[in-house]
Amino acid sequence: MRTKSSDFKTIVASNLLLYEREEKELNMLLFGEILDHVARADRVLSEDGGHLLLIGRTGVGRRTAVTLVCYLHRYEFCTPAVTRDYG
Repeated sequence: MRTKSSDFKTIVASNLLLYEREEKELNMLLFGEILDHVARADRVLSEDGGHLLLIGRTGVGRRTAVTLVCYLHRYEFCTPAVTRDYG
């Protein structure tokens, strides 16, 4: 279902507020790039068997966006600890 960008931002903002009340503070500013990450993560995770592997520069908000989407879908967000002995 398509949503206007202003409506989408309102939906994400209200759910972000709920997440921050129930879980922890994310300190996430809702600008275009973050909203794109949220939309893409939601689209992928809404599919049967949908999963993501986040790779790229740090600090662009992908993990925070996926954390919020996982909360909305009541999914568990898993981050493996990659070390030299990772197998």
